[in-house]
Amino acid sequence: MAKKNKGVLGAMGNLIRWTIWGLAGVFAIAVYLNWTKPAQSPGADEIAVLPPADIAVSGVPDEEEAATVDTGAGETEPEPEPETGTIRIPGDAATYSLLNAFRRDDGSIEITTERVLGDVSETTIRLVRCAPLEVGVIAEGDGPRNDAPELVRIPLGDAAATLAAMACGAMK
Repeated sequence: MAKKNKGVLGAMGNLIRWTIWGLAGVFAIAVYLNWTKPAQSPGADEIAVLPPADIAVSGVPDEEEAATVDTGAGETEPEPEPETGTIRIPGDAATYSLLNAFRRDDGSIEITTERVLGDVSETTIRLVRCAPLEVGVIAEGDGPRNDAPELVRIPLGDAAATLAAMACGAMK
């Protein structure tokens, strides 16, 4: 009959044995659930444009403040509701709309936005890289198209940064 280890050596042997069995179990579960690569679902590279009610932007005034406009004569009247699909950025009087977004083969995102200030509407196509957040202008209005613009980091308070961050979040 073989002699069984007792004491410290026996306890260490049992600890090592159970650790190996536990790691083997975790590995088997990981292989079974396919944790080795991220799951790709069909259509994962397309973006869903969310209505403004679903977009949380910090610094937006309370609804009571935003719903009224001071006419200057001490009277207030309700402010017209923005159109569906428009985005308001604090500190910017213009409204923005995300018209189109798609992921390129190199992983960057191409977005088409429309900026409306009063009666003036301007369309801009931007190239966005999410990590780190960098943006380059492909085309403005009817101008020439540059498919490989120089990407620059922009401050987070900028309207382009907000639109780019929203596109990056929606494309993940």
